[in-house]
Amino acid sequence: MFNELQLQQFWFRQSVSTKGLKTICGKPLSVIDTGIWNNNQGPDFIFSKIKIGEVEWVGNVEIHIFCSDWFKHKHEDDINYARIILHVVWKNDVTDFVSSPVLELSNFIDPSAILNDLQFSKRPILSCSLADKLELDESAHKEIYKMGEKRIERKTARVLDLFQACGNDFSSVLWLLVFRSFGSVQNASGFESLFNSIPIHLLRLYGYDSFKLNALLFGQAKLIDQGLSDNYPHSLWNEYLQLQKKFKLVSIIEEMYFLRMRPRNFPTIRLAQLSAFYNKNMSLTSVLLQTNLHTDLFKLFQINHHDYWYAHYLFDRKSSPIEKQVGQTIIHQTILNAFIPFLLAYGQFTGDKNQVQKAKNWLAVLGPEINSLSQTFLKLGFRANSVGDTQGIVELYQNLCLKNLCALCPRGSKIQLKNFTN
Repeated sequence: MFNELQLQQFWFRQSVSTKGLKTICGKPLSVIDTGIWNNNQGPDFIFSKIKIGEVEWVGNVEIHIFCSDWFKHKHEDDINYARIILHVVWKNDVTDFVSSPVLELSNFIDPSAILNDLQFSKRPILSCSLADKLELDESAHKEIYKMGEKRIERKTARVLDLFQACGNDFSSVLWLLVFRSFGSVQNASGFESLFNSIPIHLLRLYGYDSFKLNALLFGQAKLIDQGLSDNYPHSLWNEYLQLQKKFKLVSIIEEMYFLRMRPRNFPTIRLAQLSAFYNKNMSLTSVLLQTNLHTDLFKLFQINHHDYWYAHYLFDRKSSPIEKQVGQTIIHQTILNAFIPFLLAYGQFTGDKNQVQKAKNWLAVLGPEINSLSQTFLKLGFRANSVGDTQGIVELYQNLCLKNLCALCPRGSKIQLKNFTN
């Protein structure tokens, strides 16, 4: 048999046909996007997209061997599991599960199919990774770059939707994107909820007052409370109580994730950096519209957070002194996921072609993302000179490699042709 982790792996790969699925209530179910496999606290998959009946749902998916494992793990008492759109189980042994629709996989999938898939998944990350390195021609590199542009186009479309939802308050949309970027994958949703929990006029009112701004952010994020003893967090808490009462603020329901995270990436540090970034760059929208060279953007991130964080990663826990400036990863993420999509959307919305062209130029000249996925592709002959190239690699991997559509890949098709002619 298989364990829960292996069932998660099978769900992620979706290598066996899952057509004809139905929930235990008999409603047709189709999986549009399995989402991001979450290796931190919280649900197993986030940002998943499914269709139940005629309704599309976007949210989190939890995987268990038995439906009753939900209660064994005490998920019913954990706010992180409040947005579950589907509970995927191998066996349903609960008659009154009400937290979400339930899919009982054993009714549709033969266990041998899962075991065979697990054997296959022990192979390298790419089906073609055992083949010799193959240098791709310029046309192949351009094709992959275009994949990256399509990925950015989808991000831009979401920003245009945000313009409409926010009444064309461009500054508010930009800051929402920046908040998400500082949260990274693990806490993007929490940082977005944090931004939405504070009326924008309060951020603008107290943005110049770093102490009140920190009190607002840490208080609304539920990262400070009355039990803290150090002077700095204690004073933040007292200030937050006054602001909370005055403006009738309601803190976010999400919990910030710390598990399996390097201390430099703790949400406490990211929030301290974000607060300092906001304090320094309150006129970010106009600055962004007037900036032409992408290298000038790096100056925006030269910030000074509160001295308390020089010797702390968490409140009330002293650590070895070390500077905690914004890292290159966060800078790149913010430019890629906030600045570039914002400028593209703004340019399209206002008809300002200069902003669109500037954003496209930044995509072509900003340095590539450095991660295990890009490094794997580089070893196989792919090129990554810019963030546009690495976005193309991500698009290629998610849409072709994971689905074994090798014939549609510039490298895979050449390998297949070479094998055929030999």
